[in-house]
Amino acid sequence: LSPAATPPQAFLPCLSWGWALVSGGGNAVMPTLARAWGCSLQLLRANFPPNESGDDDESLLLPAFGVHDEFEAPAPVVALEWLGNRSLVYLTVTNEFTVIDTVMMTLLERLDFSCERLVYA
Repeated sequence: LSPAATPPQAFLPCLSWGWALVSGGGNAVMPTLARAWGCSLQLLRANFPPNESGDDDESLLLPAFGVHDEFEAPAPVVALEWLGNRSLVYLTVTNEFTVIDTVMMTLLERLDFSCERLVYA
């Protein structure tokens, strides 16, 4: 294979559940799934449908998920986690550690660990 024909690397998705404050949500924390696949990061809100059948316990109501916000990381994401109800942190394949405010969707902190020898456990 020539260098131009090299297939792209595949990266596993990362998921993290959290009770989060998000833009447009007021002061209510909502169940939010942060999802990263490659360089793409998404915040998905869980919406629970109303119980229209009148049964309290007998029918299983599954949540529906909708993309609330999304953004691109500078490199593929290898880990992500909620730090609090408005802070999401992710680590990229280039060992950049980034903290995002999920209400304002702004960068809070970026640390470069590329010169360090990290051990993944």
